[in-house]
Amino acid sequence: MPLLVELSEAAFPHGRRHVRALSELSTAWRIRGDAPLPPLSSLEELWSLHERALDALAAPTCDPRTWLAERWPQPPLVGDAHVEPLDSLERQEREGLRMRNCVGSLGYLSRPPLGEGYGYHVEIEGHSATCWIRPRENGTWRLSELEGPGNASVAQPVQRAAQLWLGRHRLWARYRAGKRRLPRSAPVPPPTLTEGVAAPSWLHRAILDDCDFAL
Repeated sequence: MPLLVELSEAAFPHGRRHVRALSELSTAWRIRGDAPLPPLSSLEELWSLHERALDALAAPTCDPRTWLAERWPQPPLVGDAHVEPLDSLERQEREGLRMRNCVGSLGYLSRPPLGEGYGYHVEIEGHSATCWIRPRENGTWRLSELEGPGNASVAQPVQRAAQLWLGRHRLWARYRAGKRRLPRSAPVPPPTLTEGVAAPSWLHRAILDDCDFAL
């Protein structure tokens, strides 16, 4: 009961982190399979056991960035003269440094391999931005984020270039699906279909630790 009281009183977003830790601990304990999960009477006990269980499962030499880089997918959409895919972990990290945004953080670096989005750099008329797209259930992609340097507002030429680029892909997707006539624009290849990999529990933990450090 004390643990439930502590969970109910935890302020957002800490309460969500505690619940997630409890879920990770339960999963890790099932993988170990050597004994039932012992009763937990406090958050302190929860986190102590959580640390020990995940440490026992994670390889000591496992580096999250290396693991993600080895599983980096191809860009789902080809770029154009103004839109360039961040087609490796190193390029996405450099984008975060160049644009002074969080796209180079571990949380964002994990998204392409996990199938949760893909990043692009947009450059036109001396203006630049980071573009982030996310998959739709129908196999197409939507614009999720478009941020200038330091997450500043985006210049009009950049916004127009990103919208025209994504718009061309949408037009050709509709044409290939038989929902419109042949577009007048130059053809673009269909999206690269890649399934996201399953994230091990230690990767979620590394992302949380990285977010805590950033805060």
